Amino acid sequence: METQSTEIKDLATALAKAQSEIKPALKDTENPFFKSKYADLASVQAACMPHLTKNGLSVTQTIQSIGADIFLVTTLFHSSGQWLKSVAPVKPTKNDPQGLGSALTYMRRYSLAAIAGVSQEDDDGNEASDTKRKTKEKEAFVVNKLERAEQETMYDQALVKLNAVSSMKDLETVWKSYANSVKNLDEDLAADLIQKKDELKTQYANGGTH
Repeated sequence: METQSTEIKDLATALAKAQSEIKPALKDTENPFFKSKYADLASVQAACMPHLTKNGLSVTQTIQSIGADIFLVTTLFHSSGQWLKSVAPVKPTKNDPQGLGSALTYMRRYSLAAIAGVSQEDDDGNEASDTKRKTKEKEAFVVNKLERAEQETMYDQALVKLNAVSSMKDLETVWKSYANSVKNLDEDLAADLIQKKDELKTQYANGGTH
């Protein structure tokens, strides 16, 4: 598979200009397993996309299957028609839609950061000399942290309710009360609840009990 167009001079020039404007992505998402913070996909996109677009650059991320293997193809395009491509294997830890979705999100984040040249910084990173900018970043981190905490609380409440249902009717009632809220959850939390709901639905449809 070719990884770049025949000519990339215009693309390289535009990318150099964009990278001179791109700031590090803020580590604003908590990893509960490793007790650390990382810049999620949204943070990486926010850090680079406006500057790429401003300089005539765009990014696509598509999935390609070769046999049983899945690959994420990230392509950086320039308005001149020149392009640069990276291909990364996607290896889910669980062989189900949720596992694939998580693996894709993970790889999209890393591939986008790599092709655009985005680094990460802590919310109290000292590379920002502008005091006002640092203050805004800290305030944004606090807001995001509170929003995530609220989402996890709602997720926990919904999961408890789902685990307590005993019939298809109960399931439909509980899901109806949380359906709109689920739409506002981060994709990993929402996917987990939807998977739980679908498992219960299949179970009751087949005459099972909880």
